[in-house]
Amino acid sequence: MSERDEKRGGLGCVIGLVLGVLFLPVLYFLSIGPAAWLIKSNDFFRWIGVIYYPMELLGEVCGPFDAGIRWYIDLWT
Repeated sequence: MSERDEKRGGLGCVIGLVLGVLFLPVLYFLSIGPAAWLIKSNDFFRWIGVIYYPMELLGEVCGPFDAGIRWYIDLWT
């Protein structure tokens, strides 16, 4: 393997890491809708709500955020 191929692989890892760090919060926020649907459809999955407790706290502090999240959850349930 040449030196150029090794550098290219390292750059790909860095780009993948940066994109992952940027998109994980987006996926976390968007996943609350399917999680709410899952919780509503089966009581067994009620424990999943613990994962979204930080968003519940943020909703208590920020009214517009709470309204937006509740609207999004209503789309799923």
